[in-house]
Amino acid sequence: MRGPVSGVSGSAEGVDGSAEGNGGSAEGVDGSAEGNGGSAEGVDGSAKGNGGSAEGVAGSAEGNGGSS
Repeated sequence: MRGPVSGVSGSAEGVDGSAEGNGGSAEGVDGSAEGNGGSAEGVDGSAKGNGGSAEGVAGSAEGNGGSS
């Protein structure tokens, strides 16, 4: 059960991360490096985090459309 709980926490951080990612892609890169730092839980989280990054990219594209 600890796994799922950690995953939930990771998701929450992912949301915050995406916001910062929009502010600056460069910062997002630094964030990924920190994710590697938490190898134990980070490994499971990183896999899901990567999936989130892909969605974040798609989201930014939609965000641009919304600007128009």
